Amino acid sequence: LYAENSQELTYSQLAFVAPETGFNLQHANIQTDIYAFGMLLNTMILGHFPFNGKNAPMMYQDILAHKDAPSLRDLAPGVDPDFVRIIDWCTAFNPLARYQSMSDVLRDLYIVLPKLQAAENQSHPIYK
Repeated sequence: LYAENSQELTYSQLAFVAPETGFNLQHANIQTDIYAFGMLLNTMILGHFPFNGKNAPMMYQDILAHKDAPSLRDLAPGVDPDFVRIIDWCTAFNPLARYQSMSDVLRDLYIVLPKLQAAENQSHPIYK
């Protein structure tokens, strides 16, 4: 539940820890969970973490330098823009800029779902 610094977290753990926790997961709340969910979606789409760091300390520096997770808008331009917007709102550096509840996230995902399902018949499920 607590790490003294970024060196105590593995590379794969760090990508899902919301920056504002300061690695103290006892400070976790719904916004930190929403951040982790957004990073999971982001990573699933890209096939790798969106940050460039090669190890946990480098990734932490990359997270702090970018503030927000690099957007799929730039990293995977073929992804549906409404789906990208949902992920961007989940992974905003400022917790107040994130969704305030998972029910809000799910509501927007259900709105985008028909577009994603229609695209599935054409090619990849998340691409236009």
